[in-house]
Amino acid sequence: MITREQADDVANDAQLQRKVNELPFIFQLLIYAVFFLSAYCSSLASPPKTGFFLPDNVTEVTLKFKTFKNLILLPVTINDTAKVNLILDTGCRNLLLFGKRFEKLFNIDPNKKIEFSGLGDGQSVSGKLSVNNKVSIHTVIGEKIPLVIVSGKNFFGPSNIHGIIGYDIFIKFEIEINPAWQLITFRPAALAELSPEFTRIPLRIDDSRPLVQSRIFFFTHEGQAYDLMLDTGSALGLLVKTRTLKNFLKEILERFWAAD
Repeated sequence: MITREQADDVANDAQLQRKVNELPFIFQLLIYAVFFLSAYCSSLASPPKTGFFLPDNVTEVTLKFKTFKNLILLPVTINDTAKVNLILDTGCRNLLLFGKRFEKLFNIDPNKKIEFSGLGDGQSVSGKLSVNNKVSIHTVIGEKIPLVIVSGKNFFGPSNIHGIIGYDIFIKFEIEINPAWQLITFRPAALAELSPEFTRIPLRIDDSRPLVQSRIFFFTHEGQAYDLMLDTGSALGLLVKTRTLKNFLKEILERFWAAD
């Protein structure tokens, strides 16, 4: 049984449709075109449905972070229920969670197994993939975010550190980090403008890794050119990798003796 108000709405809709039908065909076409364009423009104005973003009415968000061995630790909520602490790591492509218990909290794709290296001692690590997750960091929202669950040991040790969040969030924002005050600010990358207080340093992205050209001086004045990765997930000030350590050290010592 319908109410009087519902019956009036139906009658009004029918009356409006009769008036539209009485118009010449060209005017009917224009009316429908206006309705279509209005709906299309509304869809364009809606926020993106994939990746990280800020709500339309928010231009930036600043939050205080905690640290662990000088690493940035962010409070993150996944799918509105799982609250975790994640290391902000520019050297990691995807969101990682450590611990078998997380397999029960998320929908795992049984047909996909992820293998990667670079954690801990550099040995290959395997994980299980979960897609289409909602991730939020304060006002920052992430939709349809993939995450990888590593059921083995936690590479960061303490139980209150649950994983890593990496490159996925950096490609969407201008991120300002104030380590002295332990503050991090997110601004949409499309609206980013460099303040005159900062110095611009060119970066190169190689396989989701931010690289900067530099020179390292080993007891010599000319130095050696290296591409260094900016890695917020490492507590080391500088790490130089080489496959020929003996030759590398020999070269450094020879240059040191020659300088004397």
